[in-house]
Amino acid sequence: MTSKRTNRARKFQLTSILIATTMMFAIAVNAESANAQHRGTLNIKTQTVVQGITLPPGSYEVREMKTAQGTTVDFVRQYWNEAASELVQAEEDQFVARVPVAEQPISERPAHTKLELSADKKTATALEIRHIPVDYVFNGTESASQPTAGANSVSAMQ
Repeated sequence: MTSKRTNRARKFQLTSILIATTMMFAIAVNAESANAQHRGTLNIKTQTVVQGITLPPGSYEVREMKTAQGTTVDFVRQYWNEAASELVQAEEDQFVARVPVAEQPISERPAHTKLELSADKKTATALEIRHIPVDYVFNGTESASQPTAGANSVSAMQ
């Protein structure tokens, strides 16, 4: 009888640990996804300046983040690591910048994620993320509210 109680007690402990671990993992995943509200990808063809930070050409994931200080946009460069071995993942992400933004409602939902550029075509003034009816205006700039075809190509939201 004692061994049956011991086995039941062990099964109960293991089940409790498994449930607690699963709940902690679910909470951590929800907290991470709650921070990143909207995401999109874009491909920058030429060097572009975003709030004093130069973004080299390449593929980027942009992520809207809600922080205690306000809304920001993260720029994460996606690239292929040529030095990676067969055992290491060659596709990598590199955090480039976190930029504070002001949200400005727009009437139409953009079909693509895109940067809006100033007249010099080198400085970004705002960002639109696919299907989100908001211009993310970079602090200290005015939104041009016009798409810029050609300077930066866009790709669909992930």
